[in-house]
Parts: sequence; structure tokens; C-alpha cells
Amino acid sequence: MRKEEKVKKKDGSVSTTSANKKRTIIGIDPDSEKSGFSVLCPELKLYANICSLSFPALMKELQTWKRAAEYEDAELHVYIEGGWLNKSNWHLTTGKYTNLAKAAEIGRCTGRNHQTGILIGEMCEALGIAYTIIKPLKKIWKSKDGKITAEEFKGVTGYGKRTNQDSRDAALIAWVCAGLPIRISLKNHRIWKELS
Repeated sequence: MRKEEKVKKKDGSVSTTSANKKRTIIGIDPDSEKSGFSVLCPELKLYANICSLSFPALMKELQTWKRAAEYEDAELHVYIEGGWLNKSNWHLTTGKYTNLAKAAEIGRCTGRNHQTGILIGEMCEALGIAYTIIKPLKKIWKSKDGKITAEEFKGVTGYGKRTNQDSRDAALIAWVCAGLPIRISLKNHRIWKELS
């Protein structure tokens, strides 16, 4: 059973959440085309949904989950990855991005993704949905870019259905923000060595 939690809101007021209230955690990895989206029921350690959605479809899903939370008297909280919270997203310093045109295009796409995240936060606020913008999770996984693989995701969450990178990232955000443990059964894994 969860203890009572105090949450400070943007306006400075403090609300208290009930220890017995069911929680629904939504994780979002913003993207200008299709954002990663996941809905987690943390008490059961089960995902109700993991997918990638366009901006309009994501807004409809948020409204649907808000209504469901109100109906069930559940606590709904959305966690949005805010890449713009990183100190820098400069792509010109590595040898891979020495071409100015390529660096500019990467910057443009990154900016569009950041704007999508900001707009999702603004929509949550307009809809009266509690949300938090979080820094991107550390890239400590097996893939070449450090993002979580399907195999690792299944090892952590037990979720074995097909996922893409954006939806896995969103689901991992929900998992971590719900305070659920990350346990890896792969002893040769880099994260195992870092946590040992």
C-alpha cells in the first residue's frame, strides 16, 4: 500500500494523494510525427497500452484516459520527456555530423520534437491533467545508441508484445516515474555491471 504523498503544483499549492487511490501513469516520448505513448497501471505492473500516436490521436487518448480516471476515481499523471532540459543538443562537434547542412537538419528535427513535447504539456494543462516534464533517461542500454532494446524491455517489464523504439522509451518513462524497479536478468549486460 502506498503512503500518503504531497505534490507541489505549479501554482505553489500542495495537494495530497490518497494512499488507496488507484494510479494511472502515462509516459510520452514526444516526436513531431508519432510520439511514443504508454499507459501503465503501476500497482499491477501492467501496461494497458504501448503504441506510437500522431498528435491528434495522442490528444484523444489523453482525453479518454482522463475520463476513465475520473470515472474510476483514480489518480492520472502524465510524464513527458523534455529533451530541451538537456544542457546541450549540439550535433556539430562529433565527426559524424561535420556537414553543416546535416547538422542543421538534425537541429530542425530536434526542435520540432521539443515543440511537440511543449505542446503536449500545454494540452495537459488545458485539459486539467497533472503532468511533469522530465529530463531524458540515461542511455545505458545495449543498443548502439544506448536506448533500450526489445529484449531488455521484456526483461525489465515482462512485456513481450511487439514495440518500436519510441513506444519502448515512453513505456520506460512510465515505469521509472511510477517508481517500479529495474531488474535485469542478463548478467553480461552493461547496466548489470554499472549497478553491481
